[in-house]
Amino acid sequence: MPLLPRRGVIPVALAGALLGRAAMTGPLEDWHAFERRFVLPEGRIVDNGNRNVSHSEGQGYGLLAALRAGDQPTFDRILTWTMNNLKRPSDNLFAWRWQPDTQPAVTDLNNASDGDIYIAWALLEGSRVWANPVYRRIGQSIGRDLLRRCVVQVGPRWVLLPGAFGFQSRSRVVVNLSYYAFAAMRVIAQHLPDPAGSAWSGTGWP
Repeated sequence: MPLLPRRGVIPVALAGALLGRAAMTGPLEDWHAFERRFVLPEGRIVDNGNRNVSHSEGQGYGLLAALRAGDQPTFDRILTWTMNNLKRPSDNLFAWRWQPDTQPAVTDLNNASDGDIYIAWALLEGSRVWANPVYRRIGQSIGRDLLRRCVVQVGPRWVLLPGAFGFQSRSRVVVNLSYYAFAAMRVIAQHLPDPAGSAWSGTGWP
């Protein structure tokens, strides 16, 4: 199965510094510096290395970073912008890119499964940290639609597609291993007690 190159440019400070376990105990000054640089007042995470676009992946990173910093007001601003601007009308997944210089700002409604995974992960962890059942409900709905739209069986294995459309045909299935966020998948699986959740284990994810 060919590997798909990653799309878009995610700020290095976001991807490298804020997702690791060490960042969870890092100084709040790092979070505030990141917030000033990349988080707009309305909650949009700006990819300032790529025409100031926003991605579902970046919104998920921002939610995770705000969670680790214990900043629920910013978490809610990021979530509200994401729901209002990226949520697809047909399911609970998110369009992968928002462009400030186009009209409409979302020109491709396809999702990116890694962005959806990060958003769901942040919501489910946030529901535990802040005892918020709304976060849990939204996170579960994202997980269920990821299973429904992006997890498919190929021979004896279940695999995660990079998005709902364009990655599967009669002759090939495209898989991008960098989309497999194992820590996030374990958390999502714990919150999907319905029969659909069994497909997570079918992929071989821990």
